[in-house]
Amino acid sequence: MSYLQNNNQWIPHPFHRAENRPMTFVKWLFITLLFMPACFAQTSFEQTMIAAKSGVVESQYELALMYFNGDTTRKDYKKALFWNTKAAAQNSIKAKYHLALMHHSGLGTDQSYEKAIQWYTAPARNGLVQAQFNLAHIYDDVDSGFEDTSEAIYWYKKSAEQGDSDAQFNLALIYDDVNGDFEDTSEAIYWYRKAAGQGDADAQFYLALIYDDVNCSFEDISEAIYWYKKAAEQGDADAQFNLALIYDGVNGGFEDLSEAIYWYKKAAEQGDADAQFNLAHIYDDVNGGFEDTSEAIYWYKKAAEQGDTDAQFNLALIYDGVKGGFEDLSEAIYWYKKAAEQGDADAI
Repeated sequence: MSYLQNNNQWIPHPFHRAENRPMTFVKWLFITLLFMPACFAQTSFEQTMIAAKSGVVESQYELALMYFNGDTTRKDYKKALFWNTKAAAQNSIKAKYHLALMHHSGLGTDQSYEKAIQWYTAPARNGLVQAQFNLAHIYDDVDSGFEDTSEAIYWYKKSAEQGDSDAQFNLALIYDDVNGDFEDTSEAIYWYRKAAGQGDADAQFYLALIYDDVNCSFEDISEAIYWYKKAAEQGDADAQFNLALIYDGVNGGFEDLSEAIYWYKKAAEQGDADAQFNLAHIYDDVNGGFEDTSEAIYWYKKAAEQGDTDAQFNLALIYDGVKGGFEDLSEAIYWYKKAAEQGDADAI
């Protein structure tokens, strides 16, 4: 039985960054507050309302923010939308961006990608990095009805060139898609490195995956270790696991079981069943120099409880007396059954 048979950790994470991008809109809404003029705090709601009604564009936008945030008045998204629309009609870039956000997320109005695109475009062309990113994301979203990868690349690049690490990462993902029409590993590496250099753990992990790919012309295990470690130190369980695999000798030339144990344990403590199993196997190996059957039982059990059939079977073997000193036939039968129920022929 090979403890490396669980290879799913070698596959890149699901594109969770892209899938979770709608959360970014919350972040951008907070950034919108940076647009408030310095005098805003000293201006009363009544004064702002009077100025807004008289057509002062900045006051219209300030009033929209007051309603949006519930600042000095009751929160009212519909009124925020109304006053943003008034300010946008006078070409306020800030109001247009805020309108786009509201249409994008369905605040104070029905959610509409079409209207979001309409209102994001002017701020994006004006260089607003958040608008560029959110516009790109709509074009990058297969569910938006407006998917256009060329447009997504264009706007991600605009945002990325201004240093936005999220845009850099998503741009790299497009170039890293082997099934897409825009695959370009050199470009993917370039943009992953930009985001990774800013501390983006996902970019660090994906960059490491490229360097860790034996079928890629950019394979470089030293670079893979470097970037896995960067992500692992930020708590990325997949990076911790893959780093441990390298130190566990899967690539050759970098074996260090102490390091493997350290990183497997980090991932295992986060609930990674593969890490729990591989860690248990090290402790279960009589020839590895780290044999500790109690630790092996502990980690096999953690993985077994998550449904790992190999862990269930190996745990049963220990209780079946293969090691001596830990025999417990009731436990052995229990775990053999668990493995057998999942189709493990050896357990039957």
